[in-house]
Amino acid sequence: MTRALSWIRESGVRSQMDWDETQWREFCHVARKGYKSLSYAFIRDTRFELQRLLIADDPWADQFPRDSWDLRLLDLANEDCCRLHFGGIPQPWLRDLTKRWARWRLTRGGNPAGLTLSAQAITRLACHFAEVDGVAAGPAALNRARIETWLAALQTDGHSENFRSRTVNCVGVFLRDVHRYEWQPDLARSAFIYDDAPKPRAEAAVHPRAPHAAVGGT
Repeated sequence: MTRALSWIRESGVRSQMDWDETQWREFCHVARKGYKSLSYAFIRDTRFELQRLLIADDPWADQFPRDSWDLRLLDLANEDCCRLHFGGIPQPWLRDLTKRWARWRLTRGGNPAGLTLSAQAITRLACHFAEVDGVAAGPAALNRARIETWLAALQTDGHSENFRSRTVNCVGVFLRDVHRYEWQPDLARSAFIYDDAPKPRAEAAVHPRAPHAAVGGT
């Protein structure tokens, strides 16, 4: 604890909340094990409890505007996932839409690890959309034609069929829910994923060779 208190004094911050966990870790030059890691853990855990107290009345009001959610503060973290990241989605409207959908899924008991995969899939679509139409393109420009160019680009990126299938299906569920609940009325009505995920390649049927007919007789 002595080392931790010295770090806090040396940092010059007015509050432990002035820096996030990454900034504290970098300042403390923490290795994975040893005395320094224990001292850093004291700072990290104290900062976390302070943050929990500050947002206790409405943790969603604190987390929703952020591009990275700390699921521990929402009591939604598990051993597989404690954060959700949305900062890679270039379009502000699509980022907010993805966060709204993710919040809804989480409050219905959705698996945070599964939502991590979904957020990554939506980010891939969003980056392709931005590359082709520009970051300023609105919901109406995200139509079936754009989805088809994304599907084609996803195929040429060299990913496995399983990866592409999972990515396409994740985006499909997202678009289905957005349309169903009319969260973005300006989104093109044709923005749907249908039966677009890659199909597993059928293994070639193996036919046993027919036994050779006996030649001649006795």
